Amino acid sequence: VKGETGDLGAPGFPGLAGIIGDAGLPVS
Repeated sequence: VKGETGDLGAPGFPGLAGIIGDAGLPVS
């Protein structure tokens, strides 16, 4: 899921994780 929660990032974590996730990059 891409967007505010990030691609593979922690759900519900806004800010940088959201930006990276929206760009389609993995966040972990």
